[in-house]
Amino acid sequence: MAINRRPIQIKPPKATPVNAYSFPAGFAGGMNTMAMPDQIAENETPDAMNMELRSGKWSKRYGFERATAESWGDFPIRGMYEFWKEGATAPIILVAWNGKLWSYDEATNTKTDLMTGTKASIADAPVTFFTMNDVCYFLTGAEYCQYDGTNPVADVVGYVPTINQGRAPDGTGGTTYQELNYLSNSWKESFSGTADATEYKLQLPGILGIKPDSVEKAWVNGTEMTTGFTLGVDGLTVTFDVAPGIGDNNVVLQAAKAGLNDPTVITKCTIAQEWGGKNDTRVFLSGNPAISNRRWYSSVREGGILDPTYFKVNDYDDIGSNAEAVTGFGRVVDYQVVYKERTTYYSSVAGPDDAGFMSFPVLPMNDEYGCIAPRTVCPAQGGLLALSEQGVTFTIPSFVRGQLNVVLVSEKVNHDWDSLTGIQDFTMAEREAAHAYIYDQKYWLHIKDRVWVLDLRYSNLAQGVYCWYPFTQIPGKASCFLESGENLYIGDNAAGLIYKRYKGRYSDDAEPIDAWWKSPLLFMGSRGWIKKFLYAKITFGAEQISDHTLSFITDEDIEDIPIRQEAGIFRFVNFSFKHFTFGVKNREYPSIQPEKAGIKGEYLQLKIRNNSNRGMTIVSITVTYQTKKEVR
Repeated sequence: MAINRRPIQIKPPKATPVNAYSFPAGFAGGMNTMAMPDQIAENETPDAMNMELRSGKWSKRYGFERATAESWGDFPIRGMYEFWKEGATAPIILVAWNGKLWSYDEATNTKTDLMTGTKASIADAPVTFFTMNDVCYFLTGAEYCQYDGTNPVADVVGYVPTINQGRAPDGTGGTTYQELNYLSNSWKESFSGTADATEYKLQLPGILGIKPDSVEKAWVNGTEMTTGFTLGVDGLTVTFDVAPGIGDNNVVLQAAKAGLNDPTVITKCTIAQEWGGKNDTRVFLSGNPAISNRRWYSSVREGGILDPTYFKVNDYDDIGSNAEAVTGFGRVVDYQVVYKERTTYYSSVAGPDDAGFMSFPVLPMNDEYGCIAPRTVCPAQGGLLALSEQGVTFTIPSFVRGQLNVVLVSEKVNHDWDSLTGIQDFTMAEREAAHAYIYDQKYWLHIKDRVWVLDLRYSNLAQGVYCWYPFTQIPGKASCFLESGENLYIGDNAAGLIYKRYKGRYSDDAEPIDAWWKSPLLFMGSRGWIKKFLYAKITFGAEQISDHTLSFITDEDIEDIPIRQEAGIFRFVNFSFKHFTFGVKNREYPSIQPEKAGIKGEYLQLKIRNNSNRGMTIVSITVTYQTKKEVR
């Protein structure tokens, strides 16, 4: 019996619907080079260069042009500082270059040598500046100098302390007053004279077993004398030609002994901080390689004046073991944070005690992280950023009194899985020479030929949100940074040039900035399926005519597409003055540019690059695609 079989009808598959993907969390996650591009967040990028976040959108960074018209010579800028004199309407811009300190006037493009006195040169080394009592002081690691805004630069002349008061002419009685000063080989002794006494006996030579080289000066009843007295052969007795007479501390003698104190203890320092608890009343110094774990602090002289030329020989603290150097100072709330190479300490203020003395006790804070680059310590979001051996750390106060916490904030950019560009991929020597600056709510960390930016607008350091991205070209040449008049200046690390950041320009010293941004690997929520990518619809910020390169990257192919952007161009061709009126603020609106892809793959990665002297702002990106088949 024949069976009538109907043919099997197979319906053709319906067309796969077109889907659209856009970045749901925006772009403000910053750069993440720690993980593979398919394992990072959708708002992060595995690769960006010379791009910054402005209003949450990736934009090509602004460029730097020369502030100095020509190079001063092939020596690096060693430091720049904005020195404000009391009552001044403008600062003095100080520049350390080629073994001298100069003042620089950008308006006239001139530099002025400030070392025309007996101090003719300084060490050609990084310079640390600070201001106190309307005087600018600076350290080079070889000298301690000052500039008052009028007179030439000079070595700091140490304050001469008065070691006792109220002594009788025969050297008895009296009270101890001040201590010797590292920065001075001189000292004073104060006596209360009697009617007929012409001989006055010094105390210090007897205590130390030394003979003064001279008695330099004497004050009798407030009048300074340089003659009329002699030092006896015993090195203790000073004889006046005329008896000074009766008085209360009316006779003061100033004696000197070469080599009495070692000023290099202070002059070899390279780290300085003004601090005193609730007030920045003292100067703390460190960085002397001969006593690398020691911290010195300035003292108070007559009249309660806090004096950075007075460092008592006993006013210092040894911070931990001498096997580990002090590498930086910072401030969190009222504490001083003292960084060492591998550990961190903190200091508070105690006193005054019964004798009226203040002390600054030091306690250990963290045994895991320290600081390897003294010039990378910067305040941020209520704490401190610093470059440690493990990367950049953030130090914050905890809720437990007297304790602090330190966390690592650069893990996402410490290493690059693809190439050696992460912070930790530089050599130790290159990282130890790093320096940093806070400008435009960004932490600019310069290492060798690159600046790593921690964008504090899009970071919450206490909550573990860290937004990083890198700059090269002119920023990579920085030997130092300076903010003045809301402008950022960069000193060149190889030539006597100063650069200035120009908002709205996209070239570095007339050279185009090469900038790019790359997306994560986009699987469109369906990993393991092949897609046909149809279009990438990119919204650029309004810009003059600018040329970009869009790269489509899949597991199967790579295609580069040139893009001519004309968004924001105003044309008079169709403009009519008939309806023209004032009072309306027209804004340039970005335009969507659909770029045909026509490429297949399991994933898509986009790269947008601009290496011209024009800008580039990526407002949004939408990818349209069709899911085709499962990967087999």
